[in-house]
Amino acid sequence: MMKVSIRKSDVVALKIAYFLLTSYKYRIVVVQNDDKNIWLSNQAMSNFKLIKISGGPSSESFFHREYIDHVKQSVSSTIKMEIDLLEIYTGDEKVEFYKENDIAMWSTYIEAEVPEEITAVFPLVISAFNKIDDANREYEEFKNTISELHNKGNNKVKKVKKAPPIVTMLVIAICIIMYGLSIALKAHSQYSTAIAVVLGAYYKSYIIVLKEYWRFLTCGFIHVELIHLVMNIYVFYFIGKFLEPIIGAKKFTTILLASIVFGSMFEFIGSGNVVCLGLSGGIYGLFAVLIILFIKTGMIKNPALKRQVIAIGLICFLDNFGPNVSWLGHSGGLVCGIFLGIVFLFAKKDNMRKNTIIASVILSAFLLLFVAENQKLDRVFKELDDEVVHINRAIGFRNYGERIKKEMDNYNRR
Repeated sequence: MMKVSIRKSDVVALKIAYFLLTSYKYRIVVVQNDDKNIWLSNQAMSNFKLIKISGGPSSESFFHREYIDHVKQSVSSTIKMEIDLLEIYTGDEKVEFYKENDIAMWSTYIEAEVPEEITAVFPLVISAFNKIDDANREYEEFKNTISELHNKGNNKVKKVKKAPPIVTMLVIAICIIMYGLSIALKAHSQYSTAIAVVLGAYYKSYIIVLKEYWRFLTCGFIHVELIHLVMNIYVFYFIGKFLEPIIGAKKFTTILLASIVFGSMFEFIGSGNVVCLGLSGGIYGLFAVLIILFIKTGMIKNPALKRQVIAIGLICFLDNFGPNVSWLGHSGGLVCGIFLGIVFLFAKKDNMRKNTIIASVILSAFLLLFVAENQKLDRVFKELDDEVVHINRAIGFRNYGERIKKEMDNYNRR
């Protein structure tokens, strides 16, 4: 008996079907006399209620329009609603994403870059294009798994393996380390605000007088109170473990860092001389992106997921009413997250994405202009500055401490 060699494109087709079944609640549609294609349907999806997946090249079946229309109409009459169709081919040729009326087609190849039109709706499908080491083995595994899902009515779903949220865990580790350093510094001072400033918290005095603009960013990783640290880590981990594997580490990091900086800039422009610290600005930015993703993909309709989102949103909302909370920092992070969420999750040709890029550039320019113009302090805190100098001297940064003292004394004598 001759052994049939499985093509990698067949494995990719099965993997895409697997992710759609497990992560997006699609169901297998049985089409008579069609054993070459996989048909999936989910009437709850806002985009692509019907999907056809084939492991062959698009040229094998792309022009069978009458047959495609027949299946589409049959499914549409069964679920009693108009549906749009996505055809996916995973052969060795590449055809750009194409859509006409209510039918879209995407033909790809192994290890290809997934177009934004697909990732915007199905972010997890990117995982289907990971390296395939043994096509025959993986084909059998996914084929058996999909058969089990179909036979069990898709009631018992295995969890999709996601890439570990490395950036999320790294940021949490940094925050914990910085908190540990704040505890160690209590051997030299009990003034927690001064300790926060020494570690890199936002402090308008030093940004203006010492030109320490890096504090716009480093403040996000500083926590000097345990409850503040625990609450931020809890919310950040929930968002990060879900969002980072979907949008990727680079975009996740960009959103986090930009949201922290935006929050600090909002605080700089809208408040007087204050000290700010914590990851909240970045969290608000990421949370905004998460909401945009859930709404755009239709995942917000999942009851369990919706409850978790509401719970996290409620925590963030109530946090604004706590003492010494920077609502401006939260607002800046949220605005940044909304802008970057649209830029990263919408297709390149989408007018909303284009307009958002223009708006974000204009807003960034105005923020930088306001920061440059706002170079006066409404008040100074000599006691705080003296304590910061004392701590720096105690931990071996005498020269830096002397510079702080000299620059602040010169500013105060103006």
